[in-house]
Amino acid sequence: MLIVIPALTCVIFGSAYPLFFWTNYNKTVNRSFYRFNLGLATIIGSVGLFFMWFIDLSIQTKIGAGIWIALLMAVTAYFWNKASIKEWIVTIPSLLGGIVFFQILEQLVVLDWSMRIVSVLSGLIICNALFAMILGHWYLNVAQLPIIYLQRVTKVLLILLVLRLVWDLYAVIATEVTILGTIVPLFNFLHLIDGVFIYLAFFFGALFPLIITFMALKSVMMNATQSATGLLYIGVISVAMGDLIYKYYLLQYGLVL
Repeated sequence: MLIVIPALTCVIFGSAYPLFFWTNYNKTVNRSFYRFNLGLATIIGSVGLFFMWFIDLSIQTKIGAGIWIALLMAVTAYFWNKASIKEWIVTIPSLLGGIVFFQILEQLVVLDWSMRIVSVLSGLIICNALFAMILGHWYLNVAQLPIIYLQRVTKVLLILLVLRLVWDLYAVIATEVTILGTIVPLFNFLHLIDGVFIYLAFFFGALFPLIITFMALKSVMMNATQSATGLLYIGVISVAMGDLIYKYYLLQYGLVL
């Protein structure tokens, strides 16, 4: 469990993070911004590949992960000295990384459509939160960077968090948990000692970051980028904590939250 959770987190991060360049499609920030973010995705994805070798996975999955990281490194190297990127090129390794991520999940839990969607949603949220925070920092380094860039990425994060909260509310009503051979509604499971930490997942993974992101968006609208970045810092920590708890319940109980 201690290796599986960081492995899943790093693989989905390395896969999904470059997709957020699309939030400012065909717009240029600066060379160092693209270097930093592509390098970050490559490093964290590589950490995920390292952890994978300590998990009982098929050799085909591990080889596929190696090819994905090699392709991500090649894309990063290609754009390293360029002032802008091509979003569609950056997306190619992300697609391969997504395939690797689902292959890992298939060998750990019984996958269904909801688990696939919610697992991707979780990855997108943590990637979006960090991307928005890092972009906020670049307003201190790049003069006259259009505020619309930060507005867009923060709005996307807000939408993703709303979807997460809606799904969590639905899960409480519709999901059941199997404990010692007994099927228990999730609503009742929440009141057991094993389920009490789900409240923390809901709070740190959805509700609190939703409030923080709304406040950050309001700050961005007022051109208060420093305040917005500080709020997004808090949001990153919150969604990371929530994601760890969500993944624990996914692997331990098969709960899609």
